[in-house]
Amino acid sequence: MADEVFDPARLYALALEALEETRGSVGLEGALATERVQLGYDDDYYRRLFRRLLDKIDTAYPKQIKTKMEWLFRYNAGMQVQICPLYASPTEHLMLWGTAIGSRGSVGWRPSHSYETVLDGELWYAHADHFVRERYRSREMASMKAYTTALVEVPDHVWVLEYRRGWRPLELSNALLNALLTSLDVRTVAETLWLYGRLNAWSTWSSLRRFW
Repeated sequence: MADEVFDPARLYALALEALEETRGSVGLEGALATERVQLGYDDDYYRRLFRRLLDKIDTAYPKQIKTKMEWLFRYNAGMQVQICPLYASPTEHLMLWGTAIGSRGSVGWRPSHSYETVLDGELWYAHADHFVRERYRSREMASMKAYTTALVEVPDHVWVLEYRRGWRPLELSNALLNALLTSLDVRTVAETLWLYGRLNAWSTWSSLRRFW
């Protein structure tokens, strides 16, 4: 559709570029998982990876994303992860998310199509009518159609660039209710509302400027 800001195939290509450039800068090409910590897979590595990825997205889509990273906790149907929202509108959403300690839960019924590029780690999905899990690792993309649900597990750690396309307000309200009812995390709810309010205001303003 002409009104859509992002192209999932282009985001995937940008993620691969950022991965290759960041790994090359610290000598991690072809490194085994057991070697990564010794070779430099620490907080600094991930910050450099995320920074390089955001810079690439900002160049490809000028003045569309939030380039200053703000990380929040997110609670959703058992899953507890960290998120960094980059863009939000009623019909599109772009964010980084992940966890360093693993998690499991479910992807509730949602009216948006998701495209998840795994930057590092591993992500598992299980569907009600399938009897073998789907396994996604670094450089792979998981795609889940709208109006579907699945079980999800992060066996150890994962960091993901996620793009969703479809009606979003219902999904955000679900995450906020989970934060309140399961953890009484009022602070995270307030920070989430404030951040998403700013992102939606910016995307609305950007859309209006295209018609002027």
